Amino acid sequence: MTFYTAREDALTSRFERLVAGWTGPGPAPRHRGGPEGHVFLWDDLAVRFHPMPAEEVPGHLADFVAFVRSLGAEASLEERVRATRQVVGTVIEPGLDAEGRAEALCVGLAEALEPLVVLPDGVYDAAFEPLLAFGAPGDGGSGEGGSGEGGAEAAPREVEGAETASPEAIERKARSMARLRAEGVPVLEALPCIEAKDQARIRSREEIVERAIALLLVALRGEGLEVGPLRGLVEEWGAELSPAEAAFVAEDAPSDRTRVQFAWRYEGLGVMLWALGHLSDEELGDPRSIVDVPAIVKRMMELGPAGFRAAGERRSAASILDAADLAYRYDWAVVDARVHGRRAPAGLDPGVVYERHYALNWLIGYQGQAWDEVTTDT
Repeated sequence: MTFYTAREDALTSRFERLVAGWTGPGPAPRHRGGPEGHVFLWDDLAVRFHPMPAEEVPGHLADFVAFVRSLGAEASLEERVRATRQVVGTVIEPGLDAEGRAEALCVGLAEALEPLVVLPDGVYDAAFEPLLAFGAPGDGGSGEGGSGEGGAEAAPREVEGAETASPEAIERKARSMARLRAEGVPVLEALPCIEAKDQARIRSREEIVERAIALLLVALRGEGLEVGPLRGLVEEWGAELSPAEAAFVAEDAPSDRTRVQFAWRYEGLGVMLWALGHLSDEELGDPRSIVDVPAIVKRMMELGPAGFRAAGERRSAASILDAADLAYRYDWAVVDARVHGRRAPAGLDPGVVYERHYALNWLIGYQGQAWDEVTTDT
């Protein structure tokens, strides 16, 4: 959720009044913050607001105006976007609560700022009445948009940028950049669009199922499962391991470094389960924290080999490409920070970002690369 407000006054006083006059469920939250961001804390919930740096707002608004215009927005909405003076992104951890505290906080802020409110499905006014729909990212149904052929080559990304990219890819890039800016993640305007649906070769449901099984087993081994039980599971699940995975499983005493590398594959497993509909967006979470390993392992083990192969439907090509585009741009921000000797921005976990980018590039058939050969170009 992102707020676009024409108000120019400091946010701190508005937030303090919001807490002082708290009328939401439960006790008022603890508040701390300033120009760099505000956090509202309960014992089990955190709601963070990240104002976009003032110098980045004009460029962001230019992108966003172009995006809403491409969707047929009325001139009055374009003018309201142009009138924006502050852009405030929102992160709710671990997610919306059943008591409605996060919702009450966001509604209270909307009443105070009288903003445009941007949600994943569209633009709303301060009363959360719809003004413009983006369209469902997954519209088109599970399984559409890909050939389902393993190893099919994807068209290279258009390094020339918007001049050669399709309208679909340009809109996807604009959505991603708007979200990342709202989260305080640096973006690179020149970073090209990724593939459109007619260029990508999204992996089939069956391929994703088999990849998830392989990732589960090698991650278990990386975490410490002994080789005997692991090989029994490989046989029980009929796992189709990649050459590198098979070599790892064949080792009786892999190095600690190798174990750690394969334990990170839980992140790729989370992406596969998300792509099959076993995990929601909220359950997968953003790349600031690791996936809930006990939960995903339990889910697969309870289903068992036959049950897991029978369950789940692949998300649409559009939904998978949306996630791949975000991962691509998150990874650029992390790599850029590393190159310049800075910490990863906006609380991003570099390991999680890399593993998700890797898994999503495989899912969209990037450059036709097999699992062991996937690159995460930025």
